[in-house]
Amino acid sequence: MFPHSLEGSRGVAQLGSAPASGAGGRWFKSSRPDQPPLESGRVTRPVDGAGRDAGPAGGSARGATRNGNGANAARAAKVAKVVKVAAVEILVEGRVQGVGYRAFAQRRAQERRLTGYAVNLHDGRVKIRVEGDHERIEAYVKALGLGPPLAHVERVSVTSLPYTGRFRDFSVRFTEV
Repeated sequence: MFPHSLEGSRGVAQLGSAPASGAGGRWFKSSRPDQPPLESGRVTRPVDGAGRDAGPAGGSARGATRNGNGANAARAAKVAKVVKVAAVEILVEGRVQGVGYRAFAQRRAQERRLTGYAVNLHDGRVKIRVEGDHERIEAYVKALGLGPPLAHVERVSVTSLPYTGRFRDFSVRFTEV
């Protein structure tokens, strides 16, 4: 038949059976479509708050002098945006239970990098506790007013609370703790 037996084998290459394979083998560039090709010579550069180029990567002041701002451009690239954190409790009334409203609230919160939880209440409302950037919370409340396609939101009540920072992500709860 064949010079070597395939009995007990499914015809799949085993580790180390092909040249340059296995732990000591060569690394080959992936041809999978979900892996972007490597780009050589590409360097990312920091930008200042207005989206302008702040000079060479690393933020040296020497490169920043080219755009006329001197060392100020290099400092501006390193300044972090001050974020005003807030916490609110939101009560949503209407047809909001049994229509995927809590999952909708979770997706919208995760899109905005907010933390907290959503829980159904016994009276038919949904209670949402959320913490994060004040501006993002305002946009989040507007999105909650729309709700998922099967929901019918009648009223959204927002109450300010002190920021605690105790939530790591946004979760759907089944009972109120």
